[in-house]
Formats: sequence, C-alpha cells, structure tokens
Amino acid sequence: MKAISKKPICYVCEEERSLPQDEQTKFWIQPKTHQEANRMMKRYGGTYNENAKGFREYDVNKLNNADQEEWLDTVVKIENFKFTDEFYKSYPLIKEKTNKKGYIDVIENNDDLMIEVLRSLMPDTINEIWRASQNASRLRQDEKND
Repeated sequence: MKAISKKPICYVCEEERSLPQDEQTKFWIQPKTHQEANRMMKRYGGTYNENAKGFREYDVNKLNNADQEEWLDTVVKIENFKFTDEFYKSYPLIKEKTNKKGYIDVIENNDDLMIEVLRSLMPDTINEIWRASQNASRLRQDEKND
C-alpha cells in the first residue's frame, strides 16, 4: 500500500472536459489525508447548534467561513479561469490581468481572488472538486496531463 502523495494534481471538471484545451479551467487540487478529512469534519461540525427539539440551526456566516477555509486548503492553484463580464465591470483591475479571451492565466498565492472564484462557481462544481480531493485514486484517474 502506498501513502498519499501531497503533490497537487491538475483536475478539469467533468462539464469542461469536452471543451477545447484553451477553454478548460484547471484546478490544482491537494489530495486529502485522513487527518485533513477529519479537520474538514470538525470545521463544518462547528457551523450549527442543535435546539431543544433536536433540530440543527446553521450559522450561515460560519458555513461560509468553513467553505472558504476548505477551498483554500483544497485548491492551491487555478489556471485558465474566466469570471463573468459583470464581475470584470466591478473589478477592472482584475480584468487587466486577463488574456485576449478574457481568461486569467494563473491564480495562486492570492486568497482573496481564490475566494472570488469559489463564490462564482456553481455548488455542483464545488462539490465535484471536494469529492475529487477526498478520493486520491479518482483524482489520479481523472488527472489532466499536459
């Protein structure tokens, strides 16, 4: 049995795999060890309280913070990402960092911009990325080779 490699793996989401290579967004995902998966469970476990009737009451701010922390722990780099035109109108300095097609070539070491990517993605896409990070064998199987 082999230990999990901590080397980030390039992953393209299923819905983009049929697109031309220059239109695919590449997420560099850090595979999770069991300790990191446990840390994730603890992070989300602190987002709710159970009331007297046994129902969970979630704190939306804590959920958002947990999502952001989990995202930053999971995705270490993003290549070839395109925000919406509305986003670029609101953030013209980011628009200046795009190539001719409107894509940002590389996003890394910028937590604020990484979180903006998170906010712009559909929940299904985020869940796919998190599921891939927790299944190293699937992540390696779906690895995007250049």
